[in-house]
Amino acid sequence: MKSFITVLLTLLSVFSILKAVLPNKPKSESTPHYKYLIYTPNGYNSAQKKNWPVIIYLHGKSASGNNLNELKRYGIPFFIEGGMEFSAIVVSPQCPNGKNWTTENWFEPFYNELVSKYNIDTTRIYLTGMSMGGFGTWALGIKYPNRFAALMPLCGGGKPHEVNVLRDVPVWVLHGDNDEVVPIKRSEEMVNALRRGGGNPIFTVLKGKGHDIHRQYADISLYQWMMQYTNIRNSNTASSKKYKTDTLVTSMPKLKNKNISKKRATPEQTDTLKGKEYMLVF
Repeated sequence: MKSFITVLLTLLSVFSILKAVLPNKPKSESTPHYKYLIYTPNGYNSAQKKNWPVIIYLHGKSASGNNLNELKRYGIPFFIEGGMEFSAIVVSPQCPNGKNWTTENWFEPFYNELVSKYNIDTTRIYLTGMSMGGFGTWALGIKYPNRFAALMPLCGGGKPHEVNVLRDVPVWVLHGDNDEVVPIKRSEEMVNALRRGGGNPIFTVLKGKGHDIHRQYADISLYQWMMQYTNIRNSNTASSKKYKTDTLVTSMPKLKNKNISKKRATPEQTDTLKGKEYMLVF
């Protein structure tokens, strides 16, 4: 009996030592997977070796959830639904309810899935978004400054003290000066901080416009500006142009496609398409 107790105590002692020395096995966490809409351009063929540029569009809070059709109410998916065509792959992920674009590490698995499934030119990935998506554009750009070829946040904002990492990244910021949901100050402070750090962002102020500026996505010049850049910074000769004064715009782009009705182009913050109101709040 005495020898049995001795052996038991020895085993307990060894177990205690191993527990102290061996690292704890981390708890398994499920990898977040965000659903998305994807548009492939005319001529895209997954069997061919040609790689295509990619535009990633981040929606505002009112389109969050698990119904991808909500994304088509405004922004780039709205115009694609109306017949707008792109010479790029366009991907529109959907953020779950109760979260924003920085709540969890969704982007890495999302990006890896895109690269594995589609013919993508990884030097020409462009990020844009409005409202909550504008905040997400700033945040993801700061987190992955070498991943994106260019950034275009609309009516967003972020952390000015972190924006210096984007000094070599082409950035075009758009905001309405009458925005009562996300004040234009949020964009101004990001632009000013970036310029102080040596960056060269374009800042377009939409005179008299409020929070709903999604019709800017009908302007093809935005995409022409994007497409001139890659994430190989020394090849971006266009970024050397200095924008000494901010662009002031007094009118919105016209909806060229007849399939896009005026009703569907109503301001997002009073969208009543499904019998209820939506409000964009970050």
